[in-house]
Amino acid sequence: MRTTIDALRQLDDLRLRVSGAEAEALRRGRFDTSRLAADFKASVYVSLAAILEFMFRAIGPEIRLEVLSRCATPDVLRPELSAIVAGRAFAAASQTHRNGLMERVRLTQGLTLSTDDWPQDVTFNDGKTVDGRSFDAIWATLRIPGHSLPSPLHRTALAEIKELRNQVAHGEQEAVVIGGRKTFQDLFTRIRHVEECVESLDLGLEQWLIDRGWTV
Repeated sequence: MRTTIDALRQLDDLRLRVSGAEAEALRRGRFDTSRLAADFKASVYVSLAAILEFMFRAIGPEIRLEVLSRCATPDVLRPELSAIVAGRAFAAASQTHRNGLMERVRLTQGLTLSTDDWPQDVTFNDGKTVDGRSFDAIWATLRIPGHSLPSPLHRTALAEIKELRNQVAHGEQEAVVIGGRKTFQDLFTRIRHVEECVESLDLGLEQWLIDRGWTV
């Protein structure tokens, strides 16, 4: 999918920047008193979180477009998709006037939605920093078989990225302190972990589209 491809490209660019920073740090050696390397290392965790957040913001609309492009005619949505696109129906049903009552009647009689009812603003981004539970939400909502992440190690990696990003963004720790604890190899390892999470998501979504009969 285009969104996951873009995320992988950004991760590759980030890896190149880390390689350049590592070379510069080696050149400076013990004479580097600016602490630029430590500050840069901390910024990498912020960048990783930003790449993931952008991907989760964009992936919902792209899934919708992929489904619509693969449907020759409006298709009835599977129950799992009806649950995520029926937000407006639930909101209307909560109203106290007559229209709200009629909406509740419709819901209790069984709500049937088609691909034409799928709003453009459906997103898997809830405004929080992405972690393993963000991937869990996509797997659970779409009922994708298998595990949402390649391994428990990847869940730990995402949790660390979230924690360090928030510490920097919220001023809980100085960036140079956080970055000073990390090696460049740590950064390369975390970039690889995020890449593998993105690749797993891409494969899972493509297989989900095929399993649901929405093939190109």
